[in-house]
Amino acid sequence: MVENIIKKTDIDTTFTLNDVIEVLGFGKFHVKLTVAVGLTWMADAIAVTLLAVLGPSIQCYWNLSEEEVAVVSTCVFIGMFFGCPFWGFICDRFGRKVTVIISVIWIALFGLVNSVVPHYLWLLTSMTIQGFGVAGVGQSVTLYSEFLPASYRASGIIFINVFYVIGNIFSVLLAYFTLKSLGWRIFTLLCGSPIVIVSVFMWWLPESPRYLVAVGNYKEAFNILKRVAKTSMKDLPEGHLHSHDNGESKNRGKFLELLQCEHRRTTLILWLLWFTAIFSYYGVILLTNVLLSKPDCYVSNSDFKRAVQNTTVQCHVVESDNYIKYLITVLGEIPGLLLTFFLVEKIGRKPTLVLFFFISSLLVTSLQLCLNRKVLVLLIFGMRAFITGIVQTVYLYTPEVYPTHIRAIGLGTAAGFSRLGAIVTPYVSQVIIQETPGIAIFIYSLLLFLCIGGSLLLSKETKGMQLQDHDDH
Repeated sequence: MVENIIKKTDIDTTFTLNDVIEVLGFGKFHVKLTVAVGLTWMADAIAVTLLAVLGPSIQCYWNLSEEEVAVVSTCVFIGMFFGCPFWGFICDRFGRKVTVIISVIWIALFGLVNSVVPHYLWLLTSMTIQGFGVAGVGQSVTLYSEFLPASYRASGIIFINVFYVIGNIFSVLLAYFTLKSLGWRIFTLLCGSPIVIVSVFMWWLPESPRYLVAVGNYKEAFNILKRVAKTSMKDLPEGHLHSHDNGESKNRGKFLELLQCEHRRTTLILWLLWFTAIFSYYGVILLTNVLLSKPDCYVSNSDFKRAVQNTTVQCHVVESDNYIKYLITVLGEIPGLLLTFFLVEKIGRKPTLVLFFFISSLLVTSLQLCLNRKVLVLLIFGMRAFITGIVQTVYLYTPEVYPTHIRAIGLGTAAGFSRLGAIVTPYVSQVIIQETPGIAIFIYSLLLFLCIGGSLLLSKETKGMQLQDHDDH
């Protein structure tokens, strides 16, 4: 029966994937999928936020220098750098579902290993391997976006980042209550426990019907669509899935496809935007602990060496008050998500990027001023809001602008370039900031400002567009 519906028959009625996805709309199935994908993002957030709060503890435990603490963060991001394009390739070649499941299990396993490593070098190794796995979690956006109708895609993708904020809050609160009293190993173990639980729920995830059609598996694609319809209590259109084979399936996941003339400009600009977005996002996270531990007017103080000598010690314990202030800055991501949710549908993806890069560059530049502690916390709150908006908008735009056969490798490669920014940012936000704070802040401001032009040069606005299943020739 299924074969008669999904294969070409004498029946003239056909429907495309876009047709049926629009008809199914957003129902009970999509709510479940939102929670499942959101949990993967919560796991990602727990693994990454751990870096920001763990530094002082391992510095004291192993008597590390500032540079050695920065290397820990860098190792995680090196793992991500190599992992992002790898998982993008796996996602396009072997499926979205298997990529997400393996990635979540991977970070759960090595998250637990991090808590028992006997030496600093072992921690670096484990963190690098875990970072490689964390890179694959971002492909859950590819899977999620391919189930959403055009009118719900922006709101859905932005909403799952609420789970990322929850993961951030969980890590900070856990550090507040356990890090000082129980030690960094127990704290790391407790951070890894929710990720283990999340990995159990990942087996529910369906495969993307867009991927299945791209590889010619129309029967399984139709079965997935029936599952969506049944769960959401909707009816599928009558007829059979329209098949389209122009030879693109053999190019699934190929890196060089991103540099073909129809995609080259978009790809190169997105690499710059992603690099700056993640360079700035993690930079603000890491800067928060540094700036909150320094005296007022630290950045604007012209006698940088004196400031460092008077305030820097080899080992310092983070006070509970600083965790609360850090938590306040984390909450800045919530208004950032709400603002992004409104603007990307009201004015479009490109204008939103231009606006957010402009405001972020102004806010970061304001760190050069002499600021008291309350103003500094509010400023970091605003920076988290707008830079979070940048990250969410590029996460939304990237899978929208590429066709199905290179969507995951497009997202993965862009995310890989962003991890180059993440590799560099600990040295700017944890090392250069200690010696010449003004230069560190200038680097962030300049890159954010350059991306205003990059956003304007993007070739396509994707607001209201259906996802492409193939290139337009």
